[in-house]
Amino acid sequence: MVRESLAGFNVNTEHVSTAEAKNTGVLVTLVNAEGENAGCFCAGANSALQPLDISAAEHVISEADVCLIHGRLPGEAIVSALRCAELYGVKVILNPAKPLEQPSQESCDLPVDYFSADLLIPNLYEAADITEQSGANIRTAKLIGSDLVARGVNYVVITMGKRGCMVVDRNNADHVPAFEIEPVDNTGRGDAFAGALAAYYAVKRDVKGAVQFASAAGALACTKFGSIEALPTKADIIELLQKATAE
Repeated sequence: MVRESLAGFNVNTEHVSTAEAKNTGVLVTLVNAEGENAGCFCAGANSALQPLDISAAEHVISEADVCLIHGRLPGEAIVSALRCAELYGVKVILNPAKPLEQPSQESCDLPVDYFSADLLIPNLYEAADITEQSGANIRTAKLIGSDLVARGVNYVVITMGKRGCMVVDRNNADHVPAFEIEPVDNTGRGDAFAGALAAYYAVKRDVKGAVQFASAAGALACTKFGSIEALPTKADIIELLQKATAE
């Protein structure tokens, strides 16, 4: 079902593999009246991804304009993908999360290879967990981002929901405001943001422009129910950006 759904959006599914005796990973989401969500994640087939699978897709990574990696995968597989991309000079955008093999009650201890990514895109609470900073808020986002940049990553984009994003590199820390929308369901916001960021960055290599494009995508995804169903089109994103510029 997932494969067919992806194909319906013209996504190449040639390298979507099936894990034996594993269900597809599932995120069950609960949404309140304000559109905010909480979820329960079951890794399923995600936990079956191995370095050998990355090796089998090496030729795909080598020809990519950008490699987008989500953190809810086994750490060894992520490290293999990072090293493969680095070998071929492919830019990597990593959406970090605690590796599946780490107990949930422990603080997030990311492998050092994670910081070889060109862009790291944690949300504010993930970023605070990684840097072991307490009291995460918009005022401390610059400090948290600078800490992550000091570990080796070129750019850190900290997403903060309706408070926008903080973009940090070695020289600057810029706040990108969120778009004003009437949210009904925030479930697809993060995926829309990451996908749009990768699509823009793959073409233009402009981080600030990519973040603005991704922020528009994330905002639009909050105006519909669901995840894949809520993903906006490129035309929708451009329309929102043009409307915001006109105002």
